[in-house]
Amino acid sequence: MDKLAHTHYIRKKHKTQNKTSFPFNKLFFLSVFFLLVSCSSSKKIADYSNAPNWVKEHPVSQDYYIGIGVAQKTRNKDFREQAKKNAYAEISSEISVYISNNSILKQQETNGRLKEMYNNSLKTYSNNELKGSKKVARWENKTEYWVYYRLSKESVEKHRKKAVEDALLSLKQALKYDKENDYNRAISSYVLSLSAIKHHLGQRLKAELNGETIFIGQYILDSYRELISSVRLSYKKDKELMFTNQEMIEPLEITLTRNNVGLKNVPLKIFSTDFIYKGSFRSNEFGVVHLPPVKANTHKNTASISLSMDIDKMLEESGASDLVKELLKNFETTRLILNFESSLSNVEKPKKIGKTIFDGINKSIEFIETINKTFHGHTILKKLTNPVRKTNPIRVISRTNNTPIRANEIQELLSVLNNENYENDKLSSIANYLAFRQKKYTTSSLIKVASKFRFENNKLDFAKLAYKYAIDKENYYLMNSIFSFRFSREALNNFIKHYQTLGR
Repeated sequence: MDKLAHTHYIRKKHKTQNKTSFPFNKLFFLSVFFLLVSCSSSKKIADYSNAPNWVKEHPVSQDYYIGIGVAQKTRNKDFREQAKKNAYAEISSEISVYISNNSILKQQETNGRLKEMYNNSLKTYSNNELKGSKKVARWENKTEYWVYYRLSKESVEKHRKKAVEDALLSLKQALKYDKENDYNRAISSYVLSLSAIKHHLGQRLKAELNGETIFIGQYILDSYRELISSVRLSYKKDKELMFTNQEMIEPLEITLTRNNVGLKNVPLKIFSTDFIYKGSFRSNEFGVVHLPPVKANTHKNTASISLSMDIDKMLEESGASDLVKELLKNFETTRLILNFESSLSNVEKPKKIGKTIFDGINKSIEFIETINKTFHGHTILKKLTNPVRKTNPIRVISRTNNTPIRANEIQELLSVLNNENYENDKLSSIANYLAFRQKKYTTSSLIKVASKFRFENNKLDFAKLAYKYAIDKENYYLMNSIFSFRFSREALNNFIKHYQTLGR
């Protein structure tokens, strides 16, 4: 009995030992297995022993833009194409141009739409340039695929020079049409000239024109601005501009001229909430646009029409790209505003109203003086009469600058500019001169000085620094006429508001 019990005990103990030892053995073997797999994987990733030098270290060249692309085989079925795209992206980032501070694009940095268009255009341009890239080598291991592309810097520079040559050719043609007063062809040629360098708006491209070195992008814009701002609109003043509520107004004859010559086939843009014109209108061979009679869509006593050259339509007809149109539409054209009065209005005209007011003031003054004499100059009545002047108490500021100009002050300022060759030096010299002399100048004189600067940013900088030296600050709004871009006018107006809030 004891022997049997001992035998049962031994078997039970052995069975228990087997049960507890199995999980330990299993865990041990699993750990060894994963360790081996891990070592094997790390060995594959780190295996660059046979890789060429261009994989181990990125090559550098003075003659080529270089792109190295790599793609994981396990993550992408089209790993070869992906590696090529990565190499192209690297080359594209190398040839991306630095945006110069005085470039056209920099001057319009507040125009987010233009900047977005330019970036998209630059991507397309870069992709076309990259088609000239050559595949130099490839290499792969079990997990990665590497590719080596390069693009000749000489070919990129050749394309840039070709763009400048094309722009210069169209610019010369535009200047010829401009001189001949062939307005439509001049517009189209300026568009072609700017389109040739639209991928280089971030650069200040130099060119030779008539023996003079110019920055061609800015030169095109300045010439274009002068062209569209030189157009004059007028109307035939046979009759007074009158209308009857809900009735027809007389036909209007509008003339578009430049240098006293009529401009033919120019579209006219009409804006009015009071008169509704249907259809489109263009000038005839004599530069005349005949507007038909229309009904007045208003019950007010006054109405108006704003007329200008339709530059948007002209740009559309010239085949300008969206980028070029966005750039050129910021230039404002000359406007003609016609103000009408209702023939049924019983309201007196402003001049008569003004005269009635002044007569009433004078009669009141005479009445107060009579009472004052009666009460022997009572102090209270003196206080009433002393501030009042018999002269016109209302000051009217004209919308044109009629402040007299000192004869020598313009030449005095211009001589400072003429002593310098570069615009930045001109700006520094005139700033130092104004600060040293501490003299006041008329707005008209300061406008003439500002107009001598070719670049928009320099014009704006001068307009800001010259404001404190203007003797007739109420006329300084006229300085906005020198700017080509809307954001420059806004920048100057904001500066003046800030200046005035400081109480200077």
